[in-house]
Amino acid sequence: MAKSTLEVDAKIIAMALAALVSLPTAAQISTSILEEVVVTATKREQGLSDIGISVTSISGREMSALGLNETIEIVAAVPNLVNASVFGPGSNTNFSIRGVAQNDFNDGTESPNALYVDEVYLVPTGAGSFPLYDMDRVEVLRGPQGTFFGRNSTGGLIHFISQKPTDEFAGSISTSYGSHEEYTFEGMLNIPLGDAGALRISGKLKDNDGWSDNISGNQPDGGQIKTESLRAQLLLTPSDTFDTLFKVSYDEVSGFSSNIAREPIGISSGTGDQFVLGPQDNFYGTGPGLDAVGLGAVGDENSSDNGQNRELIGTESLIIQNTSNWEIGDTTITSVAAFNRYEREQTEDCDGTQTRICTTHYDNESEQFTLEVRAFMDKGGFRLTYGGYYLDHEIELDVIAPFFQDFPSAIMLDAEAKQEAEGLAAFANIEYDLSDEWTLIVGARVSRDEKEIDQINGFFLPLDPANPFPGNEDTTNVPVGGFAGGNEFTDATIGSLREFTENTWSGKLELDYKPDADTLIYGSISRGIKSAGFNNGFITVPLPPEELPFDSEELLAFELGYKTLFWDQKASVSMAAFYYDYSDFQTVNFVGAGSFITNKDGELYGAEAELTLLPIEGLTIRLSGGTVETELRDVSNSGGVEEDREMALAPSWTLSGMARYEFQLQDSDKLLGFQIDGNARDSFFNDPGNNSAAEVPSFHVFNAHVTLSDAAERFRVTASVKNLTDKQEINSIFLLQSLGGYRALYHNRPRWYSIDFTYNF
Repeated sequence: MAKSTLEVDAKIIAMALAALVSLPTAAQISTSILEEVVVTATKREQGLSDIGISVTSISGREMSALGLNETIEIVAAVPNLVNASVFGPGSNTNFSIRGVAQNDFNDGTESPNALYVDEVYLVPTGAGSFPLYDMDRVEVLRGPQGTFFGRNSTGGLIHFISQKPTDEFAGSISTSYGSHEEYTFEGMLNIPLGDAGALRISGKLKDNDGWSDNISGNQPDGGQIKTESLRAQLLLTPSDTFDTLFKVSYDEVSGFSSNIAREPIGISSGTGDQFVLGPQDNFYGTGPGLDAVGLGAVGDENSSDNGQNRELIGTESLIIQNTSNWEIGDTTITSVAAFNRYEREQTEDCDGTQTRICTTHYDNESEQFTLEVRAFMDKGGFRLTYGGYYLDHEIELDVIAPFFQDFPSAIMLDAEAKQEAEGLAAFANIEYDLSDEWTLIVGARVSRDEKEIDQINGFFLPLDPANPFPGNEDTTNVPVGGFAGGNEFTDATIGSLREFTENTWSGKLELDYKPDADTLIYGSISRGIKSAGFNNGFITVPLPPEELPFDSEELLAFELGYKTLFWDQKASVSMAAFYYDYSDFQTVNFVGAGSFITNKDGELYGAEAELTLLPIEGLTIRLSGGTVETELRDVSNSGGVEEDREMALAPSWTLSGMARYEFQLQDSDKLLGFQIDGNARDSFFNDPGNNSAAEVPSFHVFNAHVTLSDAAERFRVTASVKNLTDKQEINSIFLLQSLGGYRALYHNRPRWYSIDFTYNF
């Protein structure tokens, strides 16, 4: 009997790990004890083992060692974290933490997992997709973070933290070359300004050819992407008690970034389940194994056949920020003010064939201003953090979607919306030492949110049936004919349904026990809130006015955790178990080619663990895993059948691991390092209806790296192979049964070779 692919892959990795352990151990210089990891999960620097939150922290050096180049790639090293982006880098991020996610691709819908960069909350999810360079670390906080980070952090928080200017002159230049003509240039220059402060400038340029072949060759190959990023930071230190940091960052991404394969699917009249058609299934009467328009499967993991553009014309994200700190006695006052502008223009051939069945053009623009002022006071056994927060956000959406252009039934959806939001919040967090071992923590946040929307959605007939909707790939100003139905959500038509003012609160009660300096046992009860909102963008037409708004969601979370450093500081472990009681979870429903959000109750429970070992000099082993079970009550599928179902984007388990061995070459100052890393996850449903055709298969990938550097870390050369076994797994599925009887499949990249060179000065 043939062995499974997973068994063969596991043997390959096991042999590689055995080879690592058997390497010579002489003259190694790697640290022999674990150093304390510092995080800012409570808005101040603390040791990871001192905070009662389930946190994964990945340093900038670890990101480089793992080959993490984009924000969405951090899922490879974090338990109970997955991502199912379908548009590629620079566009919407669909992160899921402990099974909590918002599976909506519209730019006007916020995620329950807050995304921060340098203490700034990014409202549009696409603004959180950017290249990683000159990073200090990323922190992933699991569970509600409402006290410090407010609404929309019910599932958790992902915080990207860049390197700050320092008082020493430094610089670096990096370049790499890889498969499919991929090249990267990265640089950093840090210039001290004496006692006045420091200036730090860094940037990155990355480009690659397509890796997914277009079968017909009349469109560019998929997977092409170009990113340009620049970050400038000026730190001023006029006194020992005051500093202020000015930062400007700009990211631009463009290219034919994603691919699509497709398969015919049907729908059961009894259960409402959408399923993949077999080769003999003549479900639509168009032929065995064919979809509703007579097409079979098109494309695979390394090819597609879209006849219209799938192009990220461009996304741009600009952040202008000031962060200031004042020390007044035993109190530190911090202010963080920031402006973000995010724009996305993108076209999508959503049928993936030469026949023009479905295409979409997004042209959206978002602007936000945020301000937080907080104070931290340390009285020894009593610590208090308190402050206020303000948010002003406006987003304009313009989405057009021509359907069936090659058919007599050609029609176009035009969705235009303007959504404005304003929020105020006040928060406080108290830490009180009951004794040397016991600490009580109480935190709360009250928020007031105002939001309103004006939106017009309509179906339009073509002006010229012989040439329906020309120019839709290049502009949203497309000539149309008669109006064929839709809806108008304005003050004149629906009045108060298009606006709301809401007062909410979140909070946390926690008890910590530290029997010694290296161990923490904690228990907490948290209440998280995700604000109410409006269905927007590519929604079901016509949508009843009363279904335009959806309610805020509430989460009551219980968590127990354990963290310890042991084995003479050569090993650390962090574990947490949790139970969630969800009220009014905002879940997406798909009807036709559109979607809308409703509120459902549910529950989740699970656990995660992370282990780091230094078993011998020079060898580092990291293992992590998570598990979660979810239930969302009374969810209807496309057939209208209502049942309790699993949440979308919620695999029941995730695993990741890394083994790195580094030693000094004999009679030399050169270091040689070998590394094997990988991650895996269970299958999950890409939609809340749990259709069998939307089940994304389980996934595993392994990578290998060899590094040569000098002891002073002046240079580093790394040769890498990512996706060793060349398994192009499916990462996302989108169902379009009601449109053309098919599903769209999105795949990961194939095996990828690269060589990187870095010089530090």
